[in-house]
Amino acid sequence: MKRVVLLCFLLLSTWWNSAFSQPTLVLSTVDDFPPFNYMKDGALTGIDIDIVEEMAKRLSLDIKIVSAIWKGVMLQIKAGRVDGGFAAFLNQERQQFSLYTAPVHYEAMHLFVNQEKTFPFTSLRDLDGKVIGKESGAFISEAFQQAEDSKRFIVHEGINANNLKMLGLNRLDGVIGNLEVMQYHLKTLKLSQKIIPLVAIGKKQAAYLILSKESKYPNIQKLQQRIKNVLENMQIDGSYQRIANQHLMEEPD
Repeated sequence: MKRVVLLCFLLLSTWWNSAFSQPTLVLSTVDDFPPFNYMKDGALTGIDIDIVEEMAKRLSLDIKIVSAIWKGVMLQIKAGRVDGGFAAFLNQERQQFSLYTAPVHYEAMHLFVNQEKTFPFTSLRDLDGKVIGKESGAFISEAFQQAEDSKRFIVHEGINANNLKMLGLNRLDGVIGNLEVMQYHLKTLKLSQKIIPLVAIGKKQAAYLILSKESKYPNIQKLQQRIKNVLENMQIDGSYQRIANQHLMEEPD
């Protein structure tokens, strides 16, 4: 009889935990995008990481953040292998498989050049015939994508730090990337005096936390609105700027 009671208790406990336990929201991002997302002492850190963790705390969400290259992040979200990720620009292709919440940061994309081999730039036409580096899978702008598709210039895709090294060796004509991220890498690589930002490419863009339409997380569309509300409140109450300032004041290792 005691065994039957114990078995019933174990079955009831299993059902209760299954029915009422908090599911884990799995989010994917890159780990080489300082000061927003990067590895330090074996752990993911950065502005976006702290913002997403603060958002989760306010919503009492159990989250897990995993990392991949940017192209991999997008493929994971599209296939529903993760519940979402960050931080993505808004474009039509991504809207097909993503639910957008709110921005976690804003990005100003810049064209970086080697001072030994600079050139004038007033429009994308000035890139014709050149070899330009960008992060694998990164979206620059619709105009840039159209010019790339028309093969007006050659695009080399790779991680930002390696692209900057190649630019320093004059193996690329230019590299496009986020201003803060590239400047962080240049300090780390000790190339700040050799490679400079030439000009902004397009306008500053919002980079969002997005959720996968293929996610099996319960009530994902309701969660989309809840996350959106909290992230927007964090902008209003100053939490975003406080978190950003903490990281921007740190010097690269």
